Amino acid sequence: LHQAELLRKDMEIRNLRSQINPHFLYNTLELILADATAGRIDQVSAITAAMGKFYRYAVKGSPVVTLREEMEHVKAYMTIQQERFNGKITVLYNISAEAERIPIPKMILQPLVENAIIHGLEPAGGGGILFVGAAVQGEKLTITVRDSGIGITPEKLTELEKLLQSPPPDRNSIGLS
Repeated sequence: LHQAELLRKDMEIRNLRSQINPHFLYNTLELILADATAGRIDQVSAITAAMGKFYRYAVKGSPVVTLREEMEHVKAYMTIQQERFNGKITVLYNISAEAERIPIPKMILQPLVENAIIHGLEPAGGGGILFVGAAVQGEKLTITVRDSGIGITPEKLTELEKLLQSPPPDRNSIGLS
């Protein structure tokens, strides 16, 4: 039974990887088309290379990677987003060498960065500062994703805090709350 449960979880992770936001793919292809039409070959080349890295990483390899590998994935994603937002996002990285070696679940950081852009920076006009940091403190890896976007209303924050304090719903899914 334990083996069956592990196999089921592995299949869920593979299925999750295959469901990478189709809007991201569509928007990236539209961006490539616009740059190609305008003759911006360097941008087309950079975006296409980043998109290849992004999808190759997402669908191949182990479900556990080092933070360094995950950061390369985030940087490929940000190459595309930088072009999409005309360079209006300043990205600051502060990852300690010790943290880079820590194994983490694959595809855990990029969705957090994506959320910071979608819910923070994009509503604020599509620009601002995005910070991604990681450090090891004792036995604990702390990863921080911050943005200078619109923030969160006190009401929404209270609602989310209550949700996080309640027992998890009986559901069959994976991911971060």
